[in-house]
Amino acid sequence: MDALVTDIPLSLIYAASDSVKRGYAVKVVDLRIEREDWREVLAPYLQQGVKLVGISVMTGRPLVNSRDISQFVREVAPKTKIIWGGPHPTVVPDTIKETYIDYLGRGYGSELLASLLDLLSGKRDDMEIPGLSYKQADGTPVHIPRPSTFETLSYKDLPYQLIDVNHPGYVRSYNNQRIFPIFTSIGCPYKCNFCVSPAVYREINGAKWRPLENEEVINHIE
Repeated sequence: MDALVTDIPLSLIYAASDSVKRGYAVKVVDLRIEREDWREVLAPYLQQGVKLVGISVMTGRPLVNSRDISQFVREVAPKTKIIWGGPHPTVVPDTIKETYIDYLGRGYGSELLASLLDLLSGKRDDMEIPGLSYKQADGTPVHIPRPSTFETLSYKDLPYQLIDVNHPGYVRSYNNQRIFPIFTSIGCPYKCNFCVSPAVYREINGAKWRPLENEEVINHIE
């Protein structure tokens, strides 16, 4: 799909929100729009001593890409922790057996990533982070329950500065349009078999879809 539609990576911007608010240095690298070898793009950042690399993982071909990237990270920066998030880890975490992956993020990622960075930075000492998965020393997987409520973020806290929104790579090639998408609601009320949403929102208590306030949407657009 990215060959036809390459919009700005809203999922990464939202996931980075709380980490940026807490003062962590965050870099979003959107490899979909990079024209150079992705290894040459990532290597300089890894050599700076990154604490955590997060990869958004979808089922299918992206799994192969995610494995290649993770193995490269482990080779270049063996002390850097790796977390997989996104649809695949959220729905089928127990199918991920790769030993070079340190953590999985299931469900929403903003508070989870910020809390994990607090842990890696020594600002907290417990791993009871909702939605986090990891393995004990004996290899036993641990899945901390996901939150039962939506993660709601204000547009004022979205770190759009982490990406170049004017990058020519963000274009819909089938009609050459440049689109700046925003979210105007949270969740989804439908149960389409081809979509990840039913599995993602299964653990949400109450309504599975909620519109954002009119004023929030209008101010975001402005």
